[in-house]
Amino acid sequence: DPPVEAPGQVRHPATGASVTMTVEPGRVLHYHLLSPLGPWGMGESYRARDTQVGRTVALRLAPDSAFAGAADRAAFLRAAAAAAALSHPNLATLFDAGEYAGGCYLAYEFASGSTLGQYVAGGALHPRRAGELAVQIADAVADAHARGIIHGDLRPETVMVTAKGSAKVLETGMARWTRGGRARRAAQPS
Repeated sequence: DPPVEAPGQVRHPATGASVTMTVEPGRVLHYHLLSPLGPWGMGESYRARDTQVGRTVALRLAPDSAFAGAADRAAFLRAAAAAAALSHPNLATLFDAGEYAGGCYLAYEFASGSTLGQYVAGGALHPRRAGELAVQIADAVADAHARGIIHGDLRPETVMVTAKGSAKVLETGMARWTRGGRARRAAQPS
């Protein structure tokens, strides 16, 4: 977990920047917030405990202000439902999505480890190891594509290398809802 520097402060895992978190430790619905993970494209992300099934999740919170209106919010939840239908050992599973009093949430499988960017920052990988990770990532993305879901934001920060050494592709099917995805949509001619 990123170290907490002061109440509400955390270092973003990918950039190292100090970030102020607006949701205090506590609960969002049946999720007990354990520690902040940092910002994500639409809001904030927390390591949380799902008290209904007893598992740790990465809980992404998107405040109401992240949506242009009710239609935008409904489209977000439809995209989440499609992404939740994916099942692959190298895709972080979207367990749950819905609405809470302050906006919408996504509850993903919590993948501990380091981002691919952090993993390769120490130097070049052995070609065999690089190939293993590439095959896992490609197989996960191909499986999503076969079901009509495009990642749209695949980069070293959206792939985790778990403590056991496996690749986990994060946020598959939700890229259009990240800051970069929104910027690309806004730049497209109507």
